[in-house]
Formats: sequence, structure tokens, C-alpha cells
Amino acid sequence: FFEHLDFKPLKDNATLQKGDVVSMRLMHHKPSHVAVFVGNGEIAHHSNNRLSCREAYSGYYLSCTEKRYRYAY
Repeated sequence: FFEHLDFKPLKDNATLQKGDVVSMRLMHHKPSHVAVFVGNGEIAHHSNNRLSCREAYSGYYLSCTEKRYRYAY
């Protein structure tokens, strides 16, 4: 998904760091949404018909997570 852009997939047990990208399946069987981990257990993202926002990365968003990536610079 992001590997061609030098993002590397994280292991399921890896601790997220600021700037990590989270791909999610929101109401779809395939990844359909991305968010950026901003620290303190929060993600920044933009959904259709809503302003961009920060929300807790827990509950629904955590359960919809497909993969997590870190930029390998």
C-alpha cells in the first residue's frame, strides 16, 4: 500500500510513534481511510463531510485498523 513510498509496515506489537500512518477499513472490506498518529493515543484524520480532527485511537478506529506504517528515511 505505502511500501513504494518508503513507508515500512510495522509489526502488530510495535509501539506507534508520532508521524506513523494508520490504514483502516471503515465500512469497507479493503483499506479505505488513513490517519496520522499524533501522539498521546490520538490520530489526525479527515472523513467525508467533516472537518479534519484529532480523535482517540481506540475503540472503533483500533478495531478497523488494517496496517500501520512508519516512514523509513
